[in-house]
Amino acid sequence: MNTSNELSKQLRELLKEIFIENCNIEESSMTKEESDTIEDIDDSEILENLKDIITNLLSFKRDFKNADSAELIKKTNQFEMMLQKLEAEVRRHISVQHQLKLHIETSQTHTEDLENENCKHLNEIKDLQDKVKSFAKVKNDKKNIKILTEKVNKLEEDLKKKDFLIKKLENEVAELRAATQSAHFESEKLLFNKIRGKREEDYEDIKHKFEEKSIGLQKIQKIIQEKSIKNNRERNKIIRKSANESDMIRNKIFEIKLSSKIINKTHIRSTSEQVRAKSVSRRPPSH
Repeated sequence: MNTSNELSKQLRELLKEIFIENCNIEESSMTKEESDTIEDIDDSEILENLKDIITNLLSFKRDFKNADSAELIKKTNQFEMMLQKLEAEVRRHISVQHQLKLHIETSQTHTEDLENENCKHLNEIKDLQDKVKSFAKVKNDKKNIKILTEKVNKLEEDLKKKDFLIKKLENEVAELRAATQSAHFESEKLLFNKIRGKREEDYEDIKHKFEEKSIGLQKIQKIIQEKSIKNNRERNKIIRKSANESDMIRNKIFEIKLSSKIINKTHIRSTSEQVRAKSVSRRPPSH
């Protein structure tokens, strides 16, 4: 009997503690009437209340577990979706990286090709500049030849004047000789001999100067001929070489600004001007 009372007392205390804890969870407090009711009810009602409490607790636990599992599944699905999205983003980045790598390699190859082509164009520009210098040299030589030709023409005019003067002197000498053969001019013979001596001295002096001029003129003519032949050979060589390279230069005319002026010249057949030296023949004076 004492054991039964003790058990009943413990059950009531347990129910009271559970009821107080439930009130605390619900933010309320147990009233005196509720405490007296727990003391007054019999043991079977206490067990029934404890059973209801335990059943409700298990049901709550089951619902909580199910809710926790559902939330976990939901979060797992969300994580999987995020993971798939991240994987797709990573794959996209890898694809972009691969494309950028290919683009970089292509750009490097194109850059190397452009550098090689630039070096080639620089060499071509250098060759064309050398050709321009050669053409300028030929043009300068033509100018020098023109100057020398003018000098030759001037010397020829001087020689013609000298020839005219020599012929005039020869005529005067012939007249004086004819006069000395006459008997009426014995008195003038001495004067003639005196004049003839002076005239002959002047004649020899003019003759000597004329010969020096003639030798100098022949040397100038020889130099002009040699330069003319040399310039014609160089010009013909440059023209032939330019004609062989004209097709290649024409294909790159839009890249080389300087070559446009030279290529137009290579398609025009240059006419060579050959300065022919005039031979100067001097008739020896008659004595």
